[in-house]
Amino acid sequence: MTSISLQYNRGNFFGSLDWRLLSRNFALDGGTYLGVKSELVGNDGSGREIYRTEFADKLPSASVIDITAGADFNLYKSLRGTLTLQCFNLFDTEYLAAADRFGIIPGALRQFRANLSIGL
Repeated sequence: MTSISLQYNRGNFFGSLDWRLLSRNFALDGGTYLGVKSELVGNDGSGREIYRTEFADKLPSASVIDITAGADFNLYKSLRGTLTLQCFNLFDTEYLAAADRFGIIPGALRQFRANLSIGL
């Protein structure tokens, strides 16, 4: 995995843009082949669907972008905090995250998260 991060800080505001390239992830030990892509090609005479499946020992590559924005704040003299908003997998990329002996594990789709930390 390769990752690049751009960060921004100005006063109480901060943000980041993170790019991850998921590539060369071997399935299990690298000698095991798994179905990594499937395409519907039609139906047989009894109505069952027929698929063409691509097998590989590596999972397909994917790019995933995450974004974060936030602010530090002070309320009164003794109360301070941080508000952070995050979006993981900004472009809702479908990818395969890993593989184990039970099968292929899909990557997480787009997620949003808000964090509020308050301290004395």
